[in-house]
Amino acid sequence: MKVVVDSGVLLALWDPYDARHHAARATLAGHLAEGRCLVVPVSALSEVLVGAFRATPYAVRTVEGFVDELVGEVRVADREVGRAAAQLRARHPALPLVDALVVATGEVVDAPEILTTNARLLDVDSRARLLGQG
Repeated sequence: MKVVVDSGVLLALWDPYDARHHAARATLAGHLAEGRCLVVPVSALSEVLVGAFRATPYAVRTVEGFVDELVGEVRVADREVGRAAAQLRARHPALPLVDALVVATGEVVDAPEILTTNARLLDVDSRARLLGQG
């Protein structure tokens, strides 16, 4: 089974000072212990890497190493994901493209859960689960 993870969850995981850090660690550890595959949309990975590129080459290598160890799949934004994201934005005009790509990835990979730190996604897709809440 696959779980789509957005950039906010990854950032919370890697930042021990983030208020959601412990929830991210516990939730992702639980999913991995259950044998679930963590899927990160390439758009979410790009968001995470922005801060690393602003910092140091070591930060970039560290983030990419975490992704290699933790994430089962970095999902590209192909035509199928693009169509699903466009349909979502047509139904939810205020939905930013980066958020539509997260939800669209969940649709395309048929993930039963989309783990997010963005409460707005709860109104977009019933599979969205806010980090730290059931």
